[in-house]
Order: sequence, then C-alpha cells, then structure tokens
Amino acid sequence: MCKSVAVRVLKSKKENKFQRLRFILKKIYDVEVALEHDHHLKRKVLNFFLEEFKQFCISESEAFKDLFQSYYYTGSYFEGLRVSEATEFDVNAVFSIPSDLEYWVNELDAPLSYATIKLKQPLTFNDKKRSLFDDENYLVGNRLRSWFRSLVESFMFYTELTYPGLLQVKISHSGPACTLKVLYNMVWISIDLVPVFSLDARHLQKYTLKNTINVSKESLLNCFLVPKPLKMELSSLLTSDSVERAWRIHFPETEKEILKDKHALKPIIKLMKDLRDKEMWPVPSYFIKVIAFWLVKENPHQHFWRDARLGLLFLKFLEAMEKHLEAKYLGHILYPKFNLFHSLSPRTLKNMQIRIHHIIVNLKKHPIIAYKLFKVPILDHHLL
Repeated sequence: MCKSVAVRVLKSKKENKFQRLRFILKKIYDVEVALEHDHHLKRKVLNFFLEEFKQFCISESEAFKDLFQSYYYTGSYFEGLRVSEATEFDVNAVFSIPSDLEYWVNELDAPLSYATIKLKQPLTFNDKKRSLFDDENYLVGNRLRSWFRSLVESFMFYTELTYPGLLQVKISHSGPACTLKVLYNMVWISIDLVPVFSLDARHLQKYTLKNTINVSKESLLNCFLVPKPLKMELSSLLTSDSVERAWRIHFPETEKEILKDKHALKPIIKLMKDLRDKEMWPVPSYFIKVIAFWLVKENPHQHFWRDARLGLLFLKFLEAMEKHLEAKYLGHILYPKFNLFHSLSPRTLKNMQIRIHHIIVNLKKHPIIAYKLFKVPILDHHLL
C-alpha cells in the first residue's frame, strides 16, 4: 500500500470513529437531557408568582417603585442548557439608579470583575432609597439583599396565593438569591430571585472587548451588578468596607450572544454538565460555559460548530478543559487576568486533569465507552 493510500485509510478510520462517537453522544443526549413536556405549565406558575410579587412590592414599597425596572430570565433553563427536568428557574429582579442621580463606578484591580458604585450627591434623609447606601454614599450589596429579602418575606406573609395545583410555598436564602420553593401538582419548583442593578457599561474601563467575537455592541453596553458575597480568598484582598461595597459584574446578554448559532455547542455543554454530575467534579456550570466561550473565541465561525461534528467537538471540548486544568488557570472571558480556578486546590485540578486525559484516550480508542461514562445502557447492540 502506497503512503498516500495508507494516510487516507487512517484518516477514514479516524473520521469513522468520530462519526461513531457522534452517533453515540446523540443517543445519550436524546435519553439524558430532553426536557419534559409540561414545562410550559411551570412557566405559567413562575409568571404568576413574579407578577403577584411585583404588584405587592409596588403597592408596599416606594423604593421598589422608584428603582424596579424589569425581570430578567437567566440560568440554565432559559439559556437552553438544562440537563434535567425543569424544576429550577433563575430570575433577576433588575433595579436601576434613577436617571436624575449621578454616580461613579470603580472597577476593582483585585479582584477583577468586581466594582463599587457611589453617588456623587447624598440622598435626602427622608428618601426611602437611602437605606441601600452607606454613610459615604456607596451602594451596599448586603443592604440590597436584606431589603429584598424583607420584601419577599412580607409578600409571603401578607399575600394569600391561590393557583390551580398550588399546594405549598416555602422560602430559603442562599448567597444573593431568595428562593421560593413551590409545591405544584406534587412537584417542587424552585424560583431563585436575585436582585441586581443594571449598569451602562460605558462606565467601565477595564473589561476586555477584544476577547469577544461576533457580539453586538448593545450586549456589551448592558451589564448587571450582582450583590454576590465575596469568597474568603477574594475578600482578603480588600478592606472590610470595600468587601461590603463590592459588586460582581455580569454580562449575561454578551454570554448569550457568544453561544448563539453555535449549533453543536449547547448539546456539548449539556453533556459536559451531565458528565460533571456523574463524575462528581467540583466545577460550577459557569466554568463549563467559560471553557465554551474560549473555544468560540478560537473558532468563531458557525460552520465549525455544525451538528455533524458533535463527536469531534466533544473531544475538543474535553481537550480544552484538560488544557485549562493542567495550566491551573481559567480566565474570565471579559477579565482574562482573573483566574476562575482560584478557589480550587492544585490537587483537585490535577486529579480532574488526569481523569479527563484518560477519558479522552479511551473515547478515541473505543467510542462505545461513552455509554459507560454517562451510565446509560447500550442503546444499539450493533455497536457491541
């Protein structure tokens, strides 16, 4: 056999393995990550609660009436990245500083992707919004969280909620979110409400536009300040006053646009989240999305992400994840010098890197191993 023919044969075998892996992953995807058919009923329950809450707050709180802008639907369900049935809904309650109030925004050098916001002139003593600011006129995340929590608790205490199939409602709190746990038709639904402030990104100077590909200027001008409490290793970088004043900067519209029209990418992210759960890797879903963002930066064209390349692209995603783990570094897409792996130990990163390397090697040799990885019965015995 001449050299050129041998090369073509090897290439053909390699392509066949990628196609075989694509076929298997598609089978797994259909079984593992399909949403249930009644999700629209749960959406109606969600909309009912949100509208009732908004009307209650408008009638009871002048500050809410002055500051509330809209709801913003976010999280894996609304981004099309959920890997299980739709029982969790993430919603931002978006507030904005009134147009007649001028303010400064200061992006922090450490930690990056955080900022403070300060009014240029203090509010009057009797202004109901004044309680959200400290004595130096900084907007304080903890004050917003406490105020918003009191609104949610008052809403639950004073409102008699009636809806077909609604059996029970409980409240819990975690980080910046107030969670309504709703028992509807014998299924628990979680509605995570997070208060955020909208911000015109023209106030920002340090976020990196050049790292984004094929996204609109409008998405880059709109961002949120999220009152997410700083983890210990980040809060140690700031004074105690600055810790209370620091807000996480989030560009959800930009993130959505990066993933838009990359056909095979969302299924790959879902499969990676499912694999993460089965392997019990301590990696937030957001980290998986960020790895996807960097892959899109390297390969921005829609043609690269066509569905026919699912098997090959899944392996490329695993290889990219292994590369980040080996480097012990995953940069924020808009603040690349901020390492999202800061809270994971070197040992944890190394163990995941070794495991992923073994998965890559085995999948390239034997695509059928994917069934074992995802704990799915072999669905086509012709593959045995």
